[in-house]
Amino acid sequence: MTDPAIPVGTFKPFSRADWRKLAEAGLGGADFERTLVSHTHDGLRIEPIYERAGGATLKSPRGAQPWIIVQRADHPMPEEANRQVLIDLENGATGLTLVFSSAPTARGYGLQIPDLAAMEQTLDNVLADHIHLRLEAGRAGFEAAAPLIALAKNRVYKLSTLDWSLGIDPIGAMIGTGDAGDGAAPALTRLGDLTHCLAGEGFGGQTALADGRPWHEAGASEAGELAAILATAILYLRTLEKSGIDLDAAWAQIGFAVAVDPDQFLGLAKIRALNMLLQQVALSCGLTNPAAPRIHGESDWRSQTRFDAYVNMLRGTMTTFVAGVGGATSFTLLPFTSALGLADDFARRVARNTQLVLMEESTLARVSDPLAGSGYGEDLTGNIAKEAWALFQKIETAGGIVATLDDGWLQETVLETAESRARNLAHGQEILTGTSSFPNLLEKAPGVLKAETSSKFLCSGSIDLPEGGTGERFSALVQSIGNGEKLQLANSRSDGGQFTPLPSLRLAEPFEHLRERADAVAKGGERPTVFLAGLGPVPGLIARANWTRNLFATAGIDTDLQTDLADPEKAVEAFKKTGARIVCICGPDDLYRECAATVAAALKAGGATLVCLAGRPGDLRDPLTKAGVGIFLHAGCDMIASLEQVLAGLIAGSEKVNLVDHLQTRKP
Repeated sequence: MTDPAIPVGTFKPFSRADWRKLAEAGLGGADFERTLVSHTHDGLRIEPIYERAGGATLKSPRGAQPWIIVQRADHPMPEEANRQVLIDLENGATGLTLVFSSAPTARGYGLQIPDLAAMEQTLDNVLADHIHLRLEAGRAGFEAAAPLIALAKNRVYKLSTLDWSLGIDPIGAMIGTGDAGDGAAPALTRLGDLTHCLAGEGFGGQTALADGRPWHEAGASEAGELAAILATAILYLRTLEKSGIDLDAAWAQIGFAVAVDPDQFLGLAKIRALNMLLQQVALSCGLTNPAAPRIHGESDWRSQTRFDAYVNMLRGTMTTFVAGVGGATSFTLLPFTSALGLADDFARRVARNTQLVLMEESTLARVSDPLAGSGYGEDLTGNIAKEAWALFQKIETAGGIVATLDDGWLQETVLETAESRARNLAHGQEILTGTSSFPNLLEKAPGVLKAETSSKFLCSGSIDLPEGGTGERFSALVQSIGNGEKLQLANSRSDGGQFTPLPSLRLAEPFEHLRERADAVAKGGERPTVFLAGLGPVPGLIARANWTRNLFATAGIDTDLQTDLADPEKAVEAFKKTGARIVCICGPDDLYRECAATVAAALKAGGATLVCLAGRPGDLRDPLTKAGVGIFLHAGCDMIASLEQVLAGLIAGSEKVNLVDHLQTRKP
């Protein structure tokens, strides 16, 4: 731990061992490992202090260029979608994503564009050849691309100059539903056919997408998400090579997408690790002139919340920072009301302007690789990359991504990580501000648009198409659409192959279910309330009381605090006056030892259906339990289990919402 800029002899040399000795002395007997060392969901060790790393090991794939600000077009009505995107493009957006109703990311909304006329209406007055354009259509990607390419031909665009990503991702479309449609092989054949067709016409964009977002929102770890991206990309690379496309050209046809969550350092390390891994894949495949990877980032669905939705703005600001300085080529910031419904103009404006402010006023686009040379950043990046590469090799050894999905072990791995996140959230080791901590029971929910929902997808239907494989099928489909024929709308599920699906999850949902039940009662009368019996004066209990009130509020439960109730008779009298059924004793530890058991017994005898105590019971657990205390509330307790028990006592017929069970049983 020496700095070459400091003259030798200025300070006494100080080693890591010296620091460790002082740190352990400062812990006062607490365990160093448990107190100062943490771990990621991949089990990667995070030290409390790092030495300086050697220097920059990566360069941002974007360089010092601005990232592309991509806004979603997902309103079911083409004319309304067109109005929204024109506002976006006129006010700073430089890219669009056409989100079809069949896309998992549409969340029940999305475009339905069965013909060229509807595509022209959606992109009316949009100079689509001058912007970055993305397509998300789920399992209907092959069909949805046809009206877009037909539009390009109708407008006489040069395909070689288009910066378009068609987003064909059969694997991503399958894992969210477990529905393989007519099978993985035919879907891959269609991808090869489409790519072969457009490559022959000099298409300058990407046709395939290796997408990490479905894995992320199912709960995958950083390494798990990256391993899935690599395995998917390799499958598509082999598919395109098999269809007769040169390997370097095939690599250039594959785009990449990652979910970006608000964890600053893990997010930066993940994007850096992906860049590192893609370079390794290109080297291992023997590419002679590999194109620089196009990495699209999107703020994660997993951390979006319905309650106190304005906090999503803060989370969105951090995800924009991570994607921007991490080197993402393009980025979509989900509107802060996404979990509530279809975003209105204000939410779309915030999503757009958050990026503009960080890019133009904070000049983040000029920042290149801020983790370079950081001991922590370089170590974290390298360890994520190693873990992801090992899992990727395991997938390949098992026969590739399709074989592992059929077997189900990869889904099990992801769900195990999701359960770990669930436990951390339930025990307060991870926090969702505004939902699992610091809720606002007086909030007014922001507005969203009203629109019909649908998850139907496009299919070629009665259009007679050749089998294809080397471009014939897609070429014929584009020609048919250009001649005025329509695609058909079909149901989102088929009778095809099935395998274990991965759920689409928001971590806040179990807390939200509890809160929704309490809020429903509040709308019909008084909010469910717990009597908070303070054993002493305010100064000695206010910190614990505030923590307890905050905890109950996460489930929509109000509290009635009264103090100086160390006398059992006085406590019972105050309790009966409130008309409450559930009481929580709150006070300093010395009063717990002195009178908590007698007060609890009196309250139980006085009619309390459930007695809680705020704090760790320690060696008082047995006497307090015998006195009638049923729940101990403290930092690290299972908040979901405790709150559902309290809510069940307050609301007749209250449903149990166990966080881990919720993650396991939730259907996509």
